[in-house]
Amino acid sequence: ALGARLNPYVFHLASVLLRTIATATVFAILCRTTKKIWPSLAGATLFAVHPLQVESVAFVGALNTVLAGALALSAIWLYLKSTAGNSRPWFSPAYILGTLLFVLAMLSKPAAIVTPALAFLLDRLANRRGIRAAIVSILPWFVLAIPCLVWTHQLQGGATIAIAQPLWARPVIALDSSSFYIRKFFWPMHLGIDYGHTPAVLLQQSHAWLILPIGLLLLIGFLRRRLPLIATGVGLFFIALLPNSGIVPFDYQQFSTTADRYVYLSMLGVAVVLADCLARADWRTGLAIVIAIFAALGILTELQIRNWRDGETLFRHAIEVNPDSWLSRSNLANVIMDRSPDEAIAQCRSAIQSQPDFTPAWGNLGSALIIKGDKPAAVLAFAKAYQLDSLTPPFAANYARALADTGHYSESAKIYRQILMRDPASPQARAGLERALSGH
Repeated sequence: ALGARLNPYVFHLASVLLRTIATATVFAILCRTTKKIWPSLAGATLFAVHPLQVESVAFVGALNTVLAGALALSAIWLYLKSTAGNSRPWFSPAYILGTLLFVLAMLSKPAAIVTPALAFLLDRLANRRGIRAAIVSILPWFVLAIPCLVWTHQLQGGATIAIAQPLWARPVIALDSSSFYIRKFFWPMHLGIDYGHTPAVLLQQSHAWLILPIGLLLLIGFLRRRLPLIATGVGLFFIALLPNSGIVPFDYQQFSTTADRYVYLSMLGVAVVLADCLARADWRTGLAIVIAIFAALGILTELQIRNWRDGETLFRHAIEVNPDSWLSRSNLANVIMDRSPDEAIAQCRSAIQSQPDFTPAWGNLGSALIIKGDKPAAVLAFAKAYQLDSLTPPFAANYARALADTGHYSESAKIYRQILMRDPASPQARAGLERALSGH
């Protein structure tokens, strides 16, 4: 119903449950690949508790990340189960159910399109299958991924034109993004929701850090025969990053190419590497190292969770991480404007200075000015928001309401009529039109 509030605890509970399913599935996959329980448990624990994973679980707006992750990981596990000792797995119940979960994962989030490649690498290693047999088994999944590529391109194609980079620049952006995640994995400090790593910013920075992913890939290529499982884990890490690495432009790049939630599936590869390293080490030494690492990660994860306790804390922390985050400044203004309109106005103007065409910042500025009592200035802010985006009902309604409040009834009525043309059932627009026509 209009005006109803959704209970956030329901979404957080769903996120935690999906996270639990994903972690249990990672443990099952690691058991199948390493054949050892305690290293697999350590790898799954790393997948669960690393601070980079906090955003995916705490951010209810990213619920599709943990949903797609749980579905994709479950699909991989069922696939590995169906292909073990079976040269024709297509009609087995596990294969059919895994295929269904894979399709649902893509429908949840297009980034799950990498699932066939992840399953192929793990199948080769866990089930000791030859390349030809593995390709034949996984081929139907690659075919099913083609429609996802098509509809994702159609849905995002127009929106990504402005942020698309030339083809020569995209590998540089992808390597830089990979380097960023590698550094954050080993030093998970100053994690935020908006790093500001847009393609333009990335291309202007020093590329010295590119040596990290390039060197890692070269090293693993050299050691792939001696350390096949570790090489596979590194391959899983990089492949899972591909959809949001910058190789192909995507919507969120207008804010940042990098975001913690994009590393969610890639952590499966890290878990594989850790599990194999522990499987090779003396268990006493390995256990001591794991306890020390997980103690540190647990503390950092708890600190990161605290940044998500409410909107104001989240956005203030985001601004500390990235002072140029106009998205966070606009969102912070929206949260605090009722009790701190002066600060909200200042935050909106700072956001507008960084990004003059960011419509929500103009809308929030107008709302804060209304609370402050400066209606003429609010009209100008709402007019700018309406100029930038006249099709979004809230921006149009705010402008129409502000015009009526300042006595511009004919202009207000005109905008309300435009809103009703798009949404004839809107009670707010009808009430606003009646007010504008009555002139009071």
